[in-house]
Amino acid sequence: SRVGSYETITEYFERMNSILEKDEDGNVLHHYYKLGIDAIDNEFFNGKGVYSNCFLSIGADSSVGKTTLSLQIVSSLAKQEVKTQFFSFEMGDVQFFNEIDPQAKNKLKSIIDSEYRDNITLDFSSRNINDLATAIQMRAEDGVGAFIIDSYLSVYTGSNEVEKMIQLTDMLATMKKDLGVLIILIAQISKSDSKDKINEFQGGTRLKYESDVALFINLVEGEEDSTKRLIYCEKNRICAIGTWIKQK
Repeated sequence: SRVGSYETITEYFERMNSILEKDEDGNVLHHYYKLGIDAIDNEFFNGKGVYSNCFLSIGADSSVGKTTLSLQIVSSLAKQEVKTQFFSFEMGDVQFFNEIDPQAKNKLKSIIDSEYRDNITLDFSSRNINDLATAIQMRAEDGVGAFIIDSYLSVYTGSNEVEKMIQLTDMLATMKKDLGVLIILIAQISKSDSKDKINEFQGGTRLKYESDVALFINLVEGEEDSTKRLIYCEKNRICAIGTWIKQK
């Protein structure tokens, strides 16, 4: 419905001035959400967190802790009064209950016994890309402000891996812009690139291109403490920072 539509530059600035919240000096106010992992929030986002309308991608190899990290983020968002929907496509409901990390499960249980319990919803079934788009649209209309999808590989499009990445990332990037919500997509690191110490998502470069922020998580080679991880910020439109850090 928006194809071919246009507005003059005067109309554009008038529209932006009418809808954007500003401070006393006329500067546009940004709303931030902390992800709840201090090393990430402080190192990459100056302690503020990510924009409330951001497309963030997180890549890692298997068994590195992508789901555990996602649930930490879910818990943090809930405590900030952000209604958050977690799409668990990598694990079904029974497997999710039985196999998620005990620390992550305890964080979710603590939410159940708090005033934030209504801020988290779970979806195990909207795996088809069209169902996923519909679910995000409907839940955004219900006031949900953040969506975490675990994971990219488990979304069904009926296409090959490269075409799937194009369809999915284009859809999510567009919905982020149109709905003004935070979308976090969990993805796998390309196997060949992982061996060569290159951070790229499985399926091609489209996800990194469309993301506002792209984080990659790796195990620390030779580290006796199995809870430590290397986190690299490959792309950051919010703050121009990129460095390696160790994170528990």
